[in-house]
Amino acid sequence: MFPQMTAILTPQKQGIAEIDHYTVTPLESQMSAWCRGAYCPEGRYAVLRVGRTLMMSDTLLERRSNREVVINSRGDVLIAGLGLGMILHPILARAEVRSVTVIEKYQDVIDLVRPTLPAEKLTIICADIHQWMPEKTARFSTIYFDIWPNICTDNLEAIKQLHRRFRKYLLRDGGEWMGSWQHEELKSLKRSGR
Repeated sequence: MFPQMTAILTPQKQGIAEIDHYTVTPLESQMSAWCRGAYCPEGRYAVLRVGRTLMMSDTLLERRSNREVVINSRGDVLIAGLGLGMILHPILARAEVRSVTVIEKYQDVIDLVRPTLPAEKLTIICADIHQWMPEKTARFSTIYFDIWPNICTDNLEAIKQLHRRFRKYLLRDGGEWMGSWQHEELKSLKRSGR
């Protein structure tokens, strides 16, 4: 479903943003399963850092946790967070998708990733999703928020606020979908008290 991002993105730096390649060794792969709780197969991965923060990689966890948005994308799509652009390749290839609007906070990330994406159907706006608002008449069939670098239950409040604020822009046609990265997993973690 997702392309190998090391084949698309070359290591480079732009202002505060940096794309790099990272190799997970066989030992690190084994340790990932029992130390970190999320198995990461050995191999080469692309990573995006903004400042000193690791924002995204194209590891197995990222691929699995972003499948749902690709499957549910159709019509006009709104995505908060550009990341490596990994989810955009399969979304833009879907015949059911008319347009994709991405809101990305950092121009440096846009400058690094935008040249690797198809131009057709794609608009990228440099803005903070917490402050940006679509035109009053805008409607989207799919809305997805993926702006958090960490899987943390502290994200739940921001997710709730974004879903509440953007719900009025969700097209009501019976096939609409809105989600956030790791939302269900975070709710489950919170219920379990972890």
